[in-house]
Amino acid sequence: MRVLWVYFDIGTGNYLHYHHGVGAIDATLREHGHDTKLLYFQKAPTRALIWGEVEIFSPDAIFFPINTHQWMYARQVCDWIKERFSILTVAGGIHAILDPENVIKHPTLDAVCICEGEYPSLELVENLKSGKPIWDTDGFYFKKNGEIVRNKFVPLVENLDEIPISRREIWDMASTIEDQDWEVQIMGSRGCPYKCHYCANSGRMQVYRGHGQFIRQRSVEHVLKEVEVLSDLYHFGRIFFEDDVFIMDKSWASEFCKKYKQRFSFPFKVYIRVEDTTYEALRELKDAGCYMVSIGVEAGNERLRKRILNRHMSNDEIVRVFKWLDELQIKVWDFNMIGFPEETEKTIDDLFKLNRTLRPHIAQISIYYPYPGTALYKICEKKGLLSKREQTSYFEHSTLKLPDLPDDYIKQKFFEFRDESLKIRAARYRKGHYDFVERLEDAAVKSSSPEPIKRQLFQINGLSTVVILAHPRSEATWQLAIKPNTALRAFLGMYEYSWQWGGEGAYFIIQIEDESGKHEVFRRYVDPKNRPEDRRWIPIELDLTRWGNKIVKISFITEPGPSGDLTGLWCGWGATHLFQKEA
Repeated sequence: MRVLWVYFDIGTGNYLHYHHGVGAIDATLREHGHDTKLLYFQKAPTRALIWGEVEIFSPDAIFFPINTHQWMYARQVCDWIKERFSILTVAGGIHAILDPENVIKHPTLDAVCICEGEYPSLELVENLKSGKPIWDTDGFYFKKNGEIVRNKFVPLVENLDEIPISRREIWDMASTIEDQDWEVQIMGSRGCPYKCHYCANSGRMQVYRGHGQFIRQRSVEHVLKEVEVLSDLYHFGRIFFEDDVFIMDKSWASEFCKKYKQRFSFPFKVYIRVEDTTYEALRELKDAGCYMVSIGVEAGNERLRKRILNRHMSNDEIVRVFKWLDELQIKVWDFNMIGFPEETEKTIDDLFKLNRTLRPHIAQISIYYPYPGTALYKICEKKGLLSKREQTSYFEHSTLKLPDLPDDYIKQKFFEFRDESLKIRAARYRKGHYDFVERLEDAAVKSSSPEPIKRQLFQINGLSTVVILAHPRSEATWQLAIKPNTALRAFLGMYEYSWQWGGEGAYFIIQIEDESGKHEVFRRYVDPKNRPEDRRWIPIELDLTRWGNKIVKISFITEPGPSGDLTGLWCGWGATHLFQKEA
């Protein structure tokens, strides 16, 4: 049988990624001889495109793995399919699990998977193949003759090692890995022991209650086997183990660390939880090759964090763990949110203050989005705070009707935090004895573009860094004393969106002004739209020895290319710094 997966990742702000749930179900179907294909959409598809793909693949069933943000697109595509085809349409994923009663009501949807999907999906497809009635397949709600058929919940998979390792054939893994900074994702467990009020995991815990052990872990050997399989199939440089709390089982984590470092040398990162973390556990992770951990801070105000989010860690505990990580030289990516019920200007300021103390290498900010089935959704519903607005991500606007915090204010603070996080990141990754990205506020800037000169995160060919974003025509000038034997190093690049549209390149220019006048010391035309060789980070190094022990002005200038077209010329000066060469 043929199953077509239709996966939406539209307007989320995410990089290309692998979905563990889809991968596990797909591997189960393939192991039993079924043919599958994935349509992965980062842009909204057209009716004609959907019809064409369905005609070419001719599936027996179409599966929609949905989250709350992408449900709007699944509804539309489902409608288009039923205009022309009589193919079984099935929704699954976290949104379907948490809100099956509303999902199944959509007129053109035939079925909803209400639990873990590996074995129910296999039984459904096998029933289709054999011609058996599908309506009593456990693990699904169906619509039959206008009525909803609600079948039994299938118990949770007890032994995760039974699930075949996905070889990820339906993904464009080369593009996905590159987009993820050459990182591949693996998940060794299911379930989180915590009950954060805003998190879909807490809602899933309630739905799964009474149907088996919620928290389950694959054996260490099974996880290491997946590393082996993927390293044989794909080229990658790092691994992200995406378990909700990687070290919740200390003995498992310790065994993993010992065996991993004996067999592999890929640097890896993990999620940890402050309350679960010990110095010894972090030391073991570091020794095994962990280069980064991700931690949810979420709120800077302890009362808000405890009362509204149900996260019972103090600021002192968070600070202590961050200090341990600094001592062990493990980088930190922290997660933060604003726009909760009972949020105030003060609680948002508390979040800024805490992150200034923590100084994470990467600080992510999002705007709270209420997910059906969670405790905080029910609180918002009870207080009349929910709006009917649907959004594709939690990086846009607040969907709540907060009486004391207008959406414009939340959005303003969202961008202020993002700017500050880039400043902290630039300081964390400081290079040389004078880093221009870090010291941007010391520059005199001139720009004819409506987009100001600012810090921005750029990714080119899977490698990301904070740059000085300078849309032509622009100029940023620093006055400083040049030390003896100084050189300037930088990486130039244009944002990947510039490669496909807009103007025809830009000039990157460096000018030094001393007592004798202005000297252009560097000029490079970069045109990734028309010159494929420019679709990369372009390294430069300039010898500034002649200005040693002098006070000069150094200017970084961008000008449009020969056509003069300014459209889409996002120019970045990355890792731009001064350093002293060896004498």
